[in-house]
Amino acid sequence: MPFGLTNDLGLALGLGGVTAKLRLILQIVLAAGVVAASVYAWLMRGRERETPAWLPAAAAVSLLLVLTLTWVMPWYVFWVLPLAALLRAPWFRLATIVFGISLLVIWTPLGQDFNHNVLHLHPTRTAVGKQNHAYLHRLLK
Repeated sequence: MPFGLTNDLGLALGLGGVTAKLRLILQIVLAAGVVAASVYAWLMRGRERETPAWLPAAAAVSLLLVLTLTWVMPWYVFWVLPLAALLRAPWFRLATIVFGISLLVIWTPLGQDFNHNVLHLHPTRTAVGKQNHAYLHRLLK
């Protein structure tokens, strides 16, 4: 996906977009996040709290999942929204809103024009972008 957060990360790192190495790193980050959230939920179980121990862990993993995906759609924010609504943490709600807005901006034609004309980002012109484009066309045949 040429206009995704992870692709922009790959561009910012000078990789030309999402490469196999960056994808592996993202998978490791997600796996580590799942393990950390699981350990947190396990250690916090049974303690008297306002929210159940699994809720912040599930919310964090859901947000981390959509942040590490290499192909995103604007409605993926709905994976996180119910947990953000249940979790009474203003910072998490703000992070979810910012993420949702960024997905909407990325997918609008004006967002892509902004990337091209203002930021001078042309992810589809990089070697990785050309490979992704060719791969997509092979899939669609």
